[in-house]
Amino acid sequence: MLDADAIELALHNGGYPARKPTQRSTRLTEIDVWAEDPNTRGISTVLTGTGLVPFRANRRSGHRFWMALDTNGWVKVDAKLRGGESPASFLRDLIWLVTRSRGLVVAVVGSDGAGKSTVIDCVAHTMPIDVATAYLGTKRRLSSVQPVNGQEAGSPPPAANWRSYAGLPRWMVRTLAALWTIEKTARKGAVVLCDRHPIEAGRLGDEPTVVKLAKRVVVRMLTPAPDLVVLLHAPGEVLFARKGEHTPEYLDKMTAIWTEFVAARQGLMIDVDRSPESVCHDLQSEIWRCLLPKRVE
Repeated sequence: MLDADAIELALHNGGYPARKPTQRSTRLTEIDVWAEDPNTRGISTVLTGTGLVPFRANRRSGHRFWMALDTNGWVKVDAKLRGGESPASFLRDLIWLVTRSRGLVVAVVGSDGAGKSTVIDCVAHTMPIDVATAYLGTKRRLSSVQPVNGQEAGSPPPAANWRSYAGLPRWMVRTLAALWTIEKTARKGAVVLCDRHPIEAGRLGDEPTVVKLAKRVVVRMLTPAPDLVVLLHAPGEVLFARKGEHTPEYLDKMTAIWTEFVAARQGLMIDVDRSPESVCHDLQSEIWRCLLPKRVE
C-alpha cells in the first residue's frame, strides 16, 4: 500500500525540496518537488523504491511525473526541472511528436440506469492525467422481450423502414467525424472516455438488415476500434429502480445482449450494484493497467 508520508520523507532525505504544499484529497495525493538532475535518475531511484512508476508526459513541459494507484487512491509526484526542458529545436520537437505515446479510447457501455455518466464523470475528475470525455449515444431501438399487444411495455417503438434508410447517411457522417476526432485526441496522449459507442451499431435494434450491415461496415472498417470496452451491469430490478425507465425484463434483455457483445471483444464487465466510488476505482484500475505499457518511462 502506498504511504504518502513515507514518499515525502524519502524525497526530503534524497535532497528534493518541496515546490509547494502537498495537496491531499480523498482520491488523490499530489506532491510537488524540485529536481536538479536533467535525466532524473536520482529521484527516479528514490520514487520507484516507494512503489511509484515513472509516467511519461504527453508533451514537453519541464516536468517529470511518477504515480501509482492503490485502494486508497492515487499518489502523484510532480518534479519540476530547475533548468527547464532542453532548448527547443525543430528536430527535437519532431522526434517528440513522432515518439510520444498514444493514449486510450475507452468505450463505457451498458443499459439505462447503469450509471455510465456518473462513473465517467468520477474517473475524469479523479485520474491525475489528461482525460477527455465524449457522448456517442443515439436513440437505440431493441426488439421486444415479452410483447404486450405486439410490443413490450416500456420499450421504444420500432423504427419505420424509411426513417432508417433516410437517417443512414447522416449517421455515417456524424459517426465518422466523431470517432476520428476522438482518435485524434487519443493520439495526443489523452485517455478518452466514451459514454456509449457506435460499436453497438447494426446489432442492437430492429432496423432493416441492409441498414444494420451498412453500419457494421462503417464501424468495423472505416473507424478506429476502442482500446477497451467496459460494460457496467446489474440486475434489471436494480437498473429499473435507479432510473425508472423500461421494465426490469427489458433491461435484463439489454444487459444479456451487452454481456455477449463485450465478452466477444474480451472487454471488462463491472458490477455496478455497489457504491459508485468502488465502480469508479475498478474502472480507473483497468485504465491504468492498459495505459502503463504505453506510458511508463
